[in-house]
Amino acid sequence: MHKKLNCVNRKLNIAIVKVTNAYKHPNILAEFIAGQLKNRVSFRKAMKKAIELTEQAGTKGVQVQIAGRIDGKEIARVEWIREADNSGARELMCIRILGASNRRYAYIGDIVVAVIKQAVPNTNLEKSEVIRAVIVRTCKQLKRSNGIIIQYDDNAAVIIDQEGNPKGTRIFCAIARELRQLNFTKIVSLAPEIWANNGN
Repeated sequence: MHKKLNCVNRKLNIAIVKVTNAYKHPNILAEFIAGQLKNRVSFRKAMKKAIELTEQAGTKGVQVQIAGRIDGKEIARVEWIREADNSGARELMCIRILGASNRRYAYIGDIVVAVIKQAVPNTNLEKSEVIRAVIVRTCKQLKRSNGIIIQYDDNAAVIIDQEGNPKGTRIFCAIARELRQLNFTKIVSLAPEIWANNGN
């Protein structure tokens, strides 16, 4: 123990703390989930089992979020996105990039699968609904071929239908010219401003 903790020549005090209800403790619950994932258990099954254990321990509520990669396998992509149009959603959570399962981040022009986290009341979209959207702004820097770097203050997306058409009729923020190059012409036509080479 001394060698593992790199304190061979120092005094080591160990305090043993008894946890009466293990699965009420967040660290123990997190270690349980991590162990399940390392043993190739489906992340959905691991989360479901963890919630069951906390309920059996008498916990009134629990929130579990898994994100990242384990052994090179995608578990979940979690990225918060602001809705940029008037389709009825306010906030989205990106869960998958279509056609790019090996990428960690979504870029401008990517089509993503997302979950609506906040929705405007009395609209056609509802909270927890799974939708498709096109990324129109990102906090992550984008370097153009001419060397100019553009970066936005937030992540934003426009909800689209299966044919790639925007569901909203207005877009409220400036978008990058790359969307025109990627043939999202209907989205470009609704935008109030297009960022060109000089970033304006």
